[in-house]
Amino acid sequence: MIGCGNHPEQKTVTLHYQVEVPEDTDPERRKEILEKTVAVLRNRLPVAGTVSLAADGEIEVAFKGPLAPNEDARVRKALEQYGSLQL
Repeated sequence: MIGCGNHPEQKTVTLHYQVEVPEDTDPERRKEILEKTVAVLRNRLPVAGTVSLAADGEIEVAFKGPLAPNEDARVRKALEQYGSLQL
């Protein structure tokens, strides 16, 4: 059968990340930091998926699984690596 819809064999893998922002950070600055972090993670995600800011301030990364062997490690590494900005 040809068509689209839910495929029960494809589970959704969801990762949650907590961004550490100093408590005394201005709320607008905190929001900006979180939004920029979401944008960076969207660019780094090496598989099709979504990156969004959850209501509790966590960042949620979701993608369809199952992944190929060792692919989950590659996804985590891509998302968790530190970046640096040079001017």
